[in-house]
Formats: sequence, C-alpha cells, structure tokens
Amino acid sequence: MPYADLREFLHRLEKEGELGHVKRPVDLHYETGAVSRKALDLRGPALSFDNIRGHKIPLVVNLFATRRRYALGLDTTPEELHRLWIERTKEPIEPVIVKDGRCKENAFIGKDVDLTKFPIPIWNELDGGPYITLPCHITKHPVTGARNASMYRAQVHDRATIGILAAPYRHIVLHRNEALKRGEPLPVAIALGVDPAITIASVAAFPYGVDELAMAGALRGAPVEL
Repeated sequence: MPYADLREFLHRLEKEGELGHVKRPVDLHYETGAVSRKALDLRGPALSFDNIRGHKIPLVVNLFATRRRYALGLDTTPEELHRLWIERTKEPIEPVIVKDGRCKENAFIGKDVDLTKFPIPIWNELDGGPYITLPCHITKHPVTGARNASMYRAQVHDRATIGILAAPYRHIVLHRNEALKRGEPLPVAIALGVDPAITIASVAAFPYGVDELAMAGALRGAPVEL
C-alpha cells in the first residue's frame, strides 16, 4: 500500500524533489492561478502555497501534472505505469467501512458551515467565482446502491452552497436522474485531499456501474477506508 493519505504523498514528493514551496504572500484572486499556470508551462514541481493572504491553510497544486508525479502517486515509475494499471485494475478491491477517521476531527454543522474558511481561488479571468478544482464527488445509485466517485470543478456560490457543471451522460447526473424519478434528493459527499489512488481512479474513464473506490483499492493494493 503506497500511501495512507495525501500527507504521505506530499512527503514523497518532497523527498523526490517534486514539491516546491511558495513562501511569499499570494492572493487567491488570480495570483495563485497565474503562478500555478507558470509552473505548469515550465514543467516545474508541484507547489505548496504556504502564505495565502487571509488564510492559515496552505494550498497545493499541480500534484499530477507530469507523468512522473502521476506514477509516484501509484508508487511506480513512468515506464511501469501502464503495465501496473492493466494488471491491478483486473481485480478491484472493495472499500471497507470504518468507525472513525481524520475527516471527523473537525465538524461544522448547520449555521457553522463556512466554505470561505478554505483557501479557494478565483483561478482564471473568466471564471464566475472561486472554484475547488480537485473535489472527489461520491454518490450512490438510489436503487442499486452502486457507488460512483468522480471529479468536477465546484464553484463556490456562498458560504454553504456550491455548484458543478456535469454533462447529461456523467454518472453523477445518472444517479441524480434516478433520485428525481423517486422524488428524492441525491446525497453527495465531497472529499478533498484524498489518497492519490482515489484521485487517479476518480478521473479515469471506467464504465458506468464500476466502483471507482474499488478500483482505487486495486491501484493502491489495499482497500480504501470509508
């Protein structure tokens, strides 16, 4: 099992010289996006913005922007990446349900919910507002219970509301359509900063009905804990 969580992956990137730290103060309004784009164009390292104006939480970007970092996310090499993918995805490993986790260390309920506590940038000139750009959306089919995990840019509208743009064929929309037929809401869990295997599985083009979290388990060689 390569990584327990994102923190371990960041430590690996540090060790491999694949993570740079931006110590100077930066602004969430365009500045982080501009620096991220410049680093991307130069094929530079992933970046950790450690000094964001108005926030104490750092922001990491460009984690999987090169084939080498993508391979490191699965604890392999670029040369072995394709072979490993083919072999491991043949045998999905089902997630396991656990009683507790780090995601429950800090809970904000009801009126205490405030998305502005997180450093969420306005990345580009024509963006309509701040966007969370790597959020893992997890849903279940209302009838079969089949899980889906997928990535959609999430626009923050206010302290307690976000929206996504998902085409009609996207699996989260197919789940929502089933919920609408039943007159029910569709619960969605959004996870940020997950184990890299989960991120990689969530953006892969697996067929409808395939559990990306089980595929993440296959890629990491151990079940994902939910």
